Order: sequence, then C-alpha cells, then structure tokens
Amino acid sequence: MPGIRRTWYAGIAVAVLAAAGTEGAVRAAPFLTPPPAGGPSTPATSPPTDASAPPAPYPPPPQGAAPAPTYPAPAYPAPQYPPASNPYAYPSYPSYPSYPPGPPNYPAYPPSYPYPYQPPTGWDPAVQERRRASFHGHDGFYLNLGAGIVFARNTIPDAAAKIEASGTGPMFTAALGGAVARNVILCVRYQFNDAEAHLEDAVRGYDRESVSAESHFLGGALVYYLEDTNVFFAGALGMTWFDVRDEYDSYLIDTRARFGGALDLGKEWWMSSNWGIGAVIRASYGTAKDLALANSAWTNLGLSLLFSATYN
Repeated sequence: MPGIRRTWYAGIAVAVLAAAGTEGAVRAAPFLTPPPAGGPSTPATSPPTDASAPPAPYPPPPQGAAPAPTYPAPAYPAPQYPPASNPYAYPSYPSYPSYPPGPPNYPAYPPSYPYPYQPPTGWDPAVQERRRASFHGHDGFYLNLGAGIVFARNTIPDAAAKIEASGTGPMFTAALGGAVARNVILCVRYQFNDAEAHLEDAVRGYDRESVSAESHFLGGALVYYLEDTNVFFAGALGMTWFDVRDEYDSYLIDTRARFGGALDLGKEWWMSSNWGIGAVIRASYGTAKDLALANSAWTNLGLSLLFSATYN
C-alpha cells in the first residue's frame, strides 16, 4: 500500500514537470527565432538634401476630386476677465462737483483818466456826500473836554464903594451832546475857573491878597463847524454863580446864581477818524446876586485860552 502511494505521487510529479517544460519552451520561442536571410537589418537612409533648395511642393490633388468641405468657425464671446488688482496704484477719489459759471458779462473797469482826475460818468454826488460825512464828519455823539488859563474881572458896579476881585487862574470845561444836523452840535456845558485875585471890598472892609475867586457856569451850548477848515463857533446860555474864599477855605463872599453866557471861536485838527484837538478863545459873561448886600450883584467877565479835545 505504501508502495502504490509512492508510485502515484511519482507519476503526478512527472506530469507536472512535463507541463512546465512545455510552457517555458513556448515562451522562449520568440527569442529563439532565427533572423531573416540577408544578414542583420540596417536602418534605411534618406537621400542627401540641400539646405538652400526649396522644399518639395505638395503633390497636387487628383483631377476631379471634390474640394474638402469648409465649415464656419463658431463665434464665441471674448472672455471677460476682472481687472488685475495693483497694490501700488493710487486710490481713486470722488470727483468734486462743478460749480455753475458766473454771470456772462461783468462790468468793465472804468478807463484811466489823465491828471487832473475827472469823475467818471454816473458820478452820484449824494453817495460821495454820505461817504465824506462818515469820515472826519461832525455827526452823532459829541464829547468835548478843555483846559486852559483865564483872566477874570469880578466887580459890583453899582456898589457905594469899590468892590473887586480880579486875577488869573486855571479854567476847565466839559460838554456832552450830539449832532442835530450835519456840523451842528447841541450840548450841555459846564465851566469852572478859579482865579487867584486881590479882593478889595471897601463896604465890608476887606483888603486881602491871594484869595480864590471861583466862577461856575452850567447851561446849554450850540456849536457849528465849517467843514472845509474845521473852524467852529459856539454860543452858550445858562446860569452862573460866584464866590470868594480865603486861604483857610472860608467863604468871604457868597452869591446866588443868575444869568450867564459865553462865546467861542476855535479850530481843531483831526487826529483820527473821530478825535480832534484844537485851541479855543472864549469870552464869558455872568451875573450873580450878592447875599450879604441888598440890591447888589456881581458882574463876572472872563477871557480865556483853552486847549480842547473833541470826540465826534
């Protein structure tokens, strides 16, 4: 039994080996095929060509052959690409709105005139008058301040004996008002002068040196200016009073206010558009009732030179 089994296995092995040898021979057959007669194959060589010679033309189509059909090329839309972004490009700014043009015709400048200058056509005297009045003109608010020196003569003319207190001294004045018309000023004026006088009073027995003879005036004034020269005239009416004091400031003579007035003549020079300074000559007159003597009144006469400053 073991002998039969070994014989069977040996037969199977011989059959397998025989089959493997046959398949290998078939696979190796192509490599074992002999080359064709005539020796080993050599590559075909092309005839020599001349580089300067033109290329051989294509053979013409055969006679009677139908031309090749042509078809129209399809029309494709051109491709649209987004613009390439440039990181170095300047940013775009919004455009500014355009403004409407001006009037079509502007007035032409007046032609130049030879010396002396002649006013152009259309000169309006009223307009020029208003312009002139607004500069170096006497209109609106008025303020006047003045200071100077006065020579005063104060007497009682109808006294039974000589009564007089005359001398020189400082004088001050102030006025406040406004223009009622061009170059016409209406104002309120106050005036004060203090003369160092020699008092001679034979009725009361006074004979004193260096007494103070004070005179006051309060009233209204009217001032008129000449526009071209800035010379002015003024007149004032009001009330005056008078008193005499000694060196101890004690009253020697006292009075009650009565009528008085003054006349001015002056000239001013403009320092700015509203301020002017000048000089004034003033003559003043006043009366005052003496309280100690019955039916006796003082007469006060003054002539003064003042330096004034005016705002108008």
